[in-house]
Amino acid sequence: SSVRVKMLTVQVINGLMNGNFEYQKVAKVASSSNLSSQDVQASIAGLHFITASAAKYDVEDTTLGKELQQLGMPKEHSDAICRSYAKDKDALVAALRAHSLKLGNGAADGWSVDYILQHSLGGSRNTGPSAVVNMNLTSVCQPSNPAAMRTPLAMSIPADKFDLLLHELKTARGIMEE
Repeated sequence: SSVRVKMLTVQVINGLMNGNFEYQKVAKVASSSNLSSQDVQASIAGLHFITASAAKYDVEDTTLGKELQQLGMPKEHSDAICRSYAKDKDALVAALRAHSLKLGNGAADGWSVDYILQHSLGGSRNTGPSAVVNMNLTSVCQPSNPAAMRTPLAMSIPADKFDLLLHELKTARGIMEE
């Protein structure tokens, strides 16, 4: 019924926002509706994907409801999902943003390119001249507390790997701007 779908959706959204997933309530729904544990797990995984994706792409609740109905979900069930989603959408988006991978307030402290004519290491492997890019970054240890201790990061990469990294970053930026 739509009440069970709404209760499952609320539990999934609470789990996404603060990790508070109440298995006892879900187990009670499963036992009262004669669903197998695999059916309940599949329902939870589906609701997790639906709500997380909708929040990730900032989908309006009316659009979400129409899309779910076009996929064959009964109107009562899609309405139950949309009501729960609409009620907690802003908090869900904020929680997902807080848990996303992002480059914080790090700062580039400097960089240099070293042109190496010959390597004294490597024995018989004489690869000839090469360039190495050296970058010094500073990362905040706790992104939630910018005043926390900053950790210096240093990296050195060969020129060919840097070219590959630069190409991949430009490609990613192009995809994001589309």
